[in-house]
Amino acid sequence: MARRSAHPREVRERAVALVFEQVKTGQHNSQWAAICSIAAKVGVSGETLRKWVRQAEVDAGSRPGVAGQARRGPSETVIPAQVRSIVLDLLQATGLCRAETRHAMHQQG
Repeated sequence: MARRSAHPREVRERAVALVFEQVKTGQHNSQWAAICSIAAKVGVSGETLRKWVRQAEVDAGSRPGVAGQARRGPSETVIPAQVRSIVLDLLQATGLCRAETRHAMHQQG
């Protein structure tokens, strides 16, 4: 399971948007200067905001890497029926799974 951020998504998105906006309008000499300025106002470290900015760039396709949603993977792992059957057979053979439980789990898949 992915680690939950201490900062709400809206705060992260707004901070990243401010970095892009201030760099675009030339309010700072560099992206890092904008990051440091905004990070202090938001109450995070410059490195934390830099990571948020880099991930936003990857997600937008302007920087190579794996997009955030793809990196996190599916929200639920799907176990193929054949694998489930093998696992249930092993559990039953070791006495860790009763036959009626095995039958009920087969009905689910």
